[in-house]
Amino acid sequence: MTPFLRQVFLLLVFWALGSAAVFIWHPDARPLLGGGGAAVPVGEGEISLAAALLAASERDVLWIDTRPEAEFRRETISNAVNIPEEAHSDLEIKLFELTHSGRLRPDTTVVIFCASTACRSGHQMRNGLLAMNPDMQVLVLAGGWPEWKRGQAVARDSLEIEEDEAPADGQADPSV
Repeated sequence: MTPFLRQVFLLLVFWALGSAAVFIWHPDARPLLGGGGAAVPVGEGEISLAAALLAASERDVLWIDTRPEAEFRRETISNAVNIPEEAHSDLEIKLFELTHSGRLRPDTTVVIFCASTACRSGHQMRNGLLAMNPDMQVLVLAGGWPEWKRGQAVARDSLEIEEDEAPADGQADPSV
């Protein structure tokens, strides 16, 4: 093997090893083969997207977006409040404001979401809120904002499938 080909081969090997390491240890990594649509594992103090949406349909849920304000302004969950990571030191003031405005009541479930699937800042905020009020129901959205976006894409795809299956005249199918 010529020195040039050996160098190219070594560069490819190092590139492949580096790529594999990033894929394995990156907090937003998804499965490479199969299971791309699989649910995100739910850890301690977390709630799945399906369970959070069900909770929101059954009771009062306050969504807290910990992403930077610019990302929040660009796109977020309807009626979410923004408490970015850098504002966590003002958490007690924010909690007072939310309670005083009526957005946060004793029976409200708080669901925190972040920019990454690991959502470290969300877990820190959850711990801070629970330290202030241990009776509060505070959960972190498993998978964070990426999981919300994935869920929206899945819902949009399923709606398109349902629309494609609808009768052309807009009437319900009597055989169902």
